[in-house]
Amino acid sequence: MKIRNQVLTVFSVVVIIGLFGCASKPKVNVVELENKGTVFRIPTPDWVLRYEEQGISRVQGMSQFRDMYVIVGKESGVNRQFVLAWADHFSAQQRIGEIVRINIANQLEGRVQGEAQSAGGASSSGASGTGSGTYQQEINGVLNAIVNASYSGAQREADWWQLLRRYDPDQKDVFADEYNAWVLYTIPKSLLNTQIASAMETAISRDSVLYDITIQLVRDILLNGFNYLGEGELSSANAPTQTQQEIQALSAAGPTANIIVRNSSNDTGSIMSRVNIYAGFEARGIPLLVYDNPVLGNQQASWNLPEGTYTVEVFMNNQSLGRATTVGVTAGGSYAADFSSGYISSFTKRG
Repeated sequence: MKIRNQVLTVFSVVVIIGLFGCASKPKVNVVELENKGTVFRIPTPDWVLRYEEQGISRVQGMSQFRDMYVIVGKESGVNRQFVLAWADHFSAQQRIGEIVRINIANQLEGRVQGEAQSAGGASSSGASGTGSGTYQQEINGVLNAIVNASYSGAQREADWWQLLRRYDPDQKDVFADEYNAWVLYTIPKSLLNTQIASAMETAISRDSVLYDITIQLVRDILLNGFNYLGEGELSSANAPTQTQQEIQALSAAGPTANIIVRNSSNDTGSIMSRVNIYAGFEARGIPLLVYDNPVLGNQQASWNLPEGTYTVEVFMNNQSLGRATTVGVTAGGSYAADFSSGYISSFTKRG
C-alpha cells in the first residue's frame, strides 16, 4: 500500500477537510428513484433486503430455503439495458462452481495442514507446504474437477432491479445514477451435495496422497453439506494491506468503514496485482491509495477508509481491467466486492 506523495504532503489539510468534510456529515446521499415494483407498488422483496444487509447467509437462513441452497447474483451499472440483460443471462452453474471451489479449497488445505501439524516432525514440514509440490497438484486436480462438473437442478426463483441516485448533499447537481439487478436461484441441498461428492470422488485416485482426506470430506458433505452456499471468508493477503501509520492518518478524518476486495477467481493465473482507490465517483486523477502487493486466488485485501464515496480500480497481472466500481461507505460499515477472471463486482454491504 502506498499513499501518493502529493497526497501525503497536504493530507491533513486538503484530503481530510476537502474530501471527507465533517465526520458527522456524510458527503454522499443515496435515494432510490425506481424499482421493479414501483408501478404496482410492490415492496422490495425480503431476500433482496437481507442480501444487501448481511450477504448470502442471511438469505440462506430464511425458513422457505431450509432444504435448499440459495445462489444470488448481483450486477450494477449505469446502463439499464446492460444490467437487465446480465440478469437474463446470469449463470447459476458458473456461480455454483466458483463458490464450491472456494469452500472445497479452504477445506482441503485446512485438513492437510491440520493432519501435518498433528503428525509433527518431518512429515509436518512436508505436508504443510500445500502451496507447492505433490499436495498442491492433487488439490488443483480436485478443484478443477469441481469447477468443470455439470451441476443440474438449479431453479430461478425471482429477480429484482432498482435505480439509485448518489449525490452530494451540498451540490445537488452533482450526482451519479446506477442500476442494480439481483437474481435468486435455489437448488436442493441433497442434490447438490451428491453432485459435488461425485465430482470429488471421481477426481481422486486411490494412490493419491490426498485420497483419505478427500474421501472423508466427501462423506462429510453427503452427511452434513455446507452450512450455507456462501461467499466464505478468504485468507489474508501475503502483505499487510495498510501500515499502522496509514490507518492512523486516515482515521484522523473521523470514523472509518472497511472495504474488502476478494480474489475469488477460478483461474490460478488471475493475480490481482494492483488496486487503485480514488476519492469520488470516477477513476481519474491521482489515486488516494495504491496497493501493489499481489493478491492470489482465495485471498483478499481490505482497507479502512473514512466515510465517503470511493472508486476502486483493479489490475490483473499488472494490466488495467478498464473497469472500476464505486462504493459509498458509512462509518462502521463493511463492504465487499469480488474479483473474478478479470472482473470486479459491485460492493455489497456486509453489516
